[in-house]
Amino acid sequence: MVLLPVFDATGVEEFRFTLNTDVIITFAYTIIFATLFNVTMMTKYQKEVPPVKAAIIYSLEPIFATVIAFIMLGERFTDMGLVGAGIILCGLIFTEIFKKEETGGNKG
Repeated sequence: MVLLPVFDATGVEEFRFTLNTDVIITFAYTIIFATLFNVTMMTKYQKEVPPVKAAIIYSLEPIFATVIAFIMLGERFTDMGLVGAGIILCGLIFTEIFKKEETGGNKG
């Protein structure tokens, strides 16, 4: 939204915006569920999950989003999307298999 006037002024993209019921509902959904609810749940439960597990969960977010879009919106997987998901999964598996044991502090 911030760059739309720049694109409009340069002729890269024409800026048209109509405020209607669908736009208001979309904004409300995005603000309430996709932002406030998720940030609240993340803040509340992040302290109960070990840091490594939290990082894994957050790293899987784009894969979760893609799967949900596939199921709910009928989105299609592209070859590059599958490659990206594979790289993310391989990285997570690699870090879980080869992670260092966490120590409880300095002994000395």
